[in-house]
Amino acid sequence: MPAVQETGCVTGCPVGVDIPGFIDLLAQGDMSGAIRNLWGKNSLPAVCGRVCPQEIQCEGKCIVGKKGQPVAIGNLERFCADYEREHGTGELPPNRRPPAKKWRWSAPVHQASPWPAT
Repeated sequence: MPAVQETGCVTGCPVGVDIPGFIDLLAQGDMSGAIRNLWGKNSLPAVCGRVCPQEIQCEGKCIVGKKGQPVAIGNLERFCADYEREHGTGELPPNRRPPAKKWRWSAPVHQASPWPAT
């Protein structure tokens, strides 16, 4: 993913979503790219598009809002997530967590316990 330009809306977003990037993809009609862009920082765009207080966060810092109404970022985020749910491939967002470590026991579990076996 290319570097995100630090615009007001991005700095106002608690998770740092690439808002200009996902809006640009939406404008191009690339719905799959837009949801993937959102998933890059936010695993729950449908929820955040509904409950996140955008008016004081990203929309509150929107540079378009200095001359008129700010971009309705929350509505666009919600639309994008709902569109993916209705029309998408069902493919899950990429897993960003490293693989879990596998534990190896040097002794049987009952011997490693601090309590006596009963």
